[in-house]
Amino acid sequence: MSKRVAFLFVASTLVLALLAACGSTRNSSVDAENPLRDGVKYGTMTDNRDGQIYKIVKIGSQIWMAENLNYETKDRAVDMDLDLLGPRAHKFHRSLRKQKPKKASRKSEVSYCYDDHPINCLRYGRLYPWSSAVEVCPAGWHLPDTTEWNTLFATVGGAESAGMALKFTDGWRNDGNGTDEYGFSALPVGFLYELDPQSNPNEYASFWSSTDVPKKGAYGMFLNYYSNGAKLGMDSYDVALSVRCLKGSKLSSSSSATATSSSSSQETSVGADSSVATETGTMVDSRDGQTYKTLKVGSWTWMAENLKYKTSDSYCFGDKDENCEKYGRLYKLDAMKDTSSLNLKQNVCPVGWHLPSQWEWDRLIDAVGGTLLAGKRLKKLMGWFGDSAKADDGVGFSVLPAGIRFSDGGYSRDGLYSLFWTSDEYGVFFNYYSPRIKMMVELSKLGASVRCIKDLAIGTLVDHRDGQTYKTVKIGSQNWMAENLRFKSPNSFCYNNADSNCTKYGRLYLWTAALDSVRLYKDDDEDCGYCKPCPPKFPLRGVCPKGWHIPTETEWETLFETVKPGTTSGLALKSETGWTRCDYDHRPFERVCRSAGNGYDYFGFSALPAGHWNKDGGKGIGESAMFWSSTGYYKSSPNYMSLRADKEYPDFEHCGGDYKNDGMSVRCVEDDAEEENLKSDADSLPSVSSVVAPFSSGNFLIDRRDGQTYRTVTIGEQTWMAENLKYKTEFSTCHKDPDSCAKYGRLYEWGEAYNACPADWHLPTEEDWNTLFATIGAKYRKYDGFLGAGEKLKSKSGWLGNGNGTDEYGFSALPAGTSNYYSEVIQSPDVHQGVGEKAYFWSVSVNPSFSNAYLIMESGTKRAYFAVGRDYDAISVRCVKNKPLQNKTSSATVPVSSVVKDSLVDNRDGQVYKTVKIGSQTWMAQNLNYETNDSRCYKNDYHNCSKYGHFYTWIDAEKACPAGWHLPDTTEWNTLFASVGGRPTASKYLKSKSGWKTCKNWCWANGNGSDDYDFSALPVASWGERSEFGSEGEGAVFWTASKEDRNAYYIYLVAKYSYTIYFNKNYDNYSRRSVRCVKDSD
Repeated sequence: MSKRVAFLFVASTLVLALLAACGSTRNSSVDAENPLRDGVKYGTMTDNRDGQIYKIVKIGSQIWMAENLNYETKDRAVDMDLDLLGPRAHKFHRSLRKQKPKKASRKSEVSYCYDDHPINCLRYGRLYPWSSAVEVCPAGWHLPDTTEWNTLFATVGGAESAGMALKFTDGWRNDGNGTDEYGFSALPVGFLYELDPQSNPNEYASFWSSTDVPKKGAYGMFLNYYSNGAKLGMDSYDVALSVRCLKGSKLSSSSSATATSSSSSQETSVGADSSVATETGTMVDSRDGQTYKTLKVGSWTWMAENLKYKTSDSYCFGDKDENCEKYGRLYKLDAMKDTSSLNLKQNVCPVGWHLPSQWEWDRLIDAVGGTLLAGKRLKKLMGWFGDSAKADDGVGFSVLPAGIRFSDGGYSRDGLYSLFWTSDEYGVFFNYYSPRIKMMVELSKLGASVRCIKDLAIGTLVDHRDGQTYKTVKIGSQNWMAENLRFKSPNSFCYNNADSNCTKYGRLYLWTAALDSVRLYKDDDEDCGYCKPCPPKFPLRGVCPKGWHIPTETEWETLFETVKPGTTSGLALKSETGWTRCDYDHRPFERVCRSAGNGYDYFGFSALPAGHWNKDGGKGIGESAMFWSSTGYYKSSPNYMSLRADKEYPDFEHCGGDYKNDGMSVRCVEDDAEEENLKSDADSLPSVSSVVAPFSSGNFLIDRRDGQTYRTVTIGEQTWMAENLKYKTEFSTCHKDPDSCAKYGRLYEWGEAYNACPADWHLPTEEDWNTLFATIGAKYRKYDGFLGAGEKLKSKSGWLGNGNGTDEYGFSALPAGTSNYYSEVIQSPDVHQGVGEKAYFWSVSVNPSFSNAYLIMESGTKRAYFAVGRDYDAISVRCVKNKPLQNKTSSATVPVSSVVKDSLVDNRDGQVYKTVKIGSQTWMAQNLNYETNDSRCYKNDYHNCSKYGHFYTWIDAEKACPAGWHLPDTTEWNTLFASVGGRPTASKYLKSKSGWKTCKNWCWANGNGSDDYDFSALPVASWGERSEFGSEGEGAVFWTASKEDRNAYYIYLVAKYSYTIYFNKNYDNYSRRSVRCVKDSD
């Protein structure tokens, strides 16, 4: 015996002697120094398994152990009686002992002393992995779930202070001790991970709960030395934490299906409390006429009996025919293979059924509670050694101990084991001594049982436009085409123009073809263009057959979530063959491709690597699959879903560059009541009458445009609408139009919101909001916004969680959430978000970028703060009443009649420019046209320079102006904006009267300006970083002299906004933009 083992033996003996002598691990002298609160009950209990005595304490209605559990658990698989197995089973049993369970190592079945020292067990109790902890409490006690821990927190004053009340009065680092006023006496033992201490034994206390999330981990209760609080959090199953047991057998639980009560306490049948959906039935094997019970668990239908079909190299347990009827037959792995394909999946099972894969077994195991308890729920109640100790057949799967046939023709003892084959040559192992299931490997010489699983239901779809037939597959709640669309439409192609590729992979469609922007398959043939939206009603059919549509991003995400348990979404969706991975090897410039990257195709979706089409014919066949989505950022690019040979996960991407030339595959999904799937928690919110206060006499306004009446409220010197605006415009929406309009009002794009208020009312500026916050006493703090503003302005009800406000001023802010309009071609609102949780309100103010300011209030906070939004965001509007002088012109505004027109001659080249004096500034009224070595004409056409001037780099622009003139900085531009009425409206007065793209369907109506001051900004976009010219008629871009680091600012006027001028900045060495010079000061 080694010195260390001898020491441990002696120390363990000493521990037991001390326990017997003291009767408890808690020192009695401490009790006198730490009196308990009045009414707290305190006593002892004895664990009859080892005779240890523990203090217990009643806290509220609960009785807790007042010390950490110190019962030693062992690995029963290692210690079981080998004589039960028979002499031929010794070799097999040794192999079992060497193998590790699939998800947890053997060390998770034992318990430990901190730092492997028995004295620490005496002081702190033992540390247990979760699999041991859920069964370790004595009879009549159980491991608490998270609800029971929360009950304890509430009893001692709440989670924020529970740590102080529960921690022991000594031993915590940096004087982090508690008051221990309830006698719970939490000690800072720390925890173990991979058998190593992960903290000092004076810093943390960690206790398991019985609540877990299968495949992820289990919840624990955590205390630390630097905080007065207690919290619940998730940890790995293999981490070893302390255990505190709670009195009472666990008859019901809010914990997950994997939580269980003590092995030595009364156990409630897990199946009785199950939420697993099951359905029973029968099937007949047409090969021999035998009938089998079946069980549908979730989406999969299993045989509920072992297969009995006789093949060569299949056997009855113990070579007794009656056991074949009782247990089914035992099959050798090699005997089940299809000799033509070496495929294990189909050969031994009846037609329409197959040998399940490991993944399919994992789905069954997950459905009934995970590997730790699935054995208990799947094993038949009777027939196992020890009978019902570790079985309850909670779902009716009825696994019997059919035994194992060894390679030498011998068998395991009756009642001990069951082993099932998988199609990927694993063994699914059940045993008599544990509720766990293990996945075994390297068992090919054994004879084991077979359970078959029903093939996926494959449907068909006939496209009546061309008569083609497609496979379909139901995955979760969705019905998908299981092949790529092959319908021939304009702007669709075969990869490399080969018809054989269309037959195999389907056609590749340009976005316009997939979208059906010309409406060839709709009721009319009206084309769409820059100014003509074609607003569809989702779901968007596009090029799909009638009754089917192009999936939205949300529908793709639903598919990913449905197929990903136990694997990755990409592997579950990709076809089993056909994928190729190409890499560059160590030799330069040599690309080597090999068959790799195939999926498992568990659901029959069969995504093939069709690649994509481009102007060169095609790219990526064998390596990638790309599918259009019907949603996306249409202003710059649509989005698509992609799968790749070198990745296991799908990606959502936005097309970049010239996406109009990208051709991708189309998978259609069947129409359904999609609106029902988009319901949010807001459906359960109170009606408007219970949220909005009734009208007060005299405090209301009538909107003469539609007759709607609004409450108003005067706060300080301001009068606000006390309800969100409901006036219907083309580019406004409701969460569930029209039902929620009355409750929440409408959501508006910024361009629409600007002019949406009734006469004599206006969209508030940031200054208006700031005045409101100052009036109600909300203090501003950097990074946090206006503290308390949200609480005081939010309605008293209607917010989810604990998000309601006090509504002290009757403002009644409601959580209407937000939506957006992504498309210039499809102006239709996207999914509404944040209903019940957030309120957003537009401001008229504009951020110095491509963003407009808005105000946010949230359910979880008391503050309000500003953020910046995009032009396509749709959010709420609250109008504020104009003041008597508000419609008068600002004192900074220069009268149009005072403008002085003149001209300038550039002596460098003799060119003459119009000039205009606006207030104190004199500006060129035409773009600079002086040629430099690095300047460009629009589209490199010299005639365009005569109209639009030259484009300059910022370095050139700094020195391009004639003598006596200079490149204006942002301050000088802001002076100009103020002179013409303010930055929000400056664009309207500075743009030319013609040349700008104008769309009657835009909410902002007219792209042209009024050019009141003869500044005549012309719509020509800049020359970009990729040596590309922007579109004519859509924008005007001017350099400024201002710079930040290496980025220079520029001014951007946009066609679709008559009301906004943007600032932005970019790296100064690349882009070329227009220049307007301003005269030097006298």
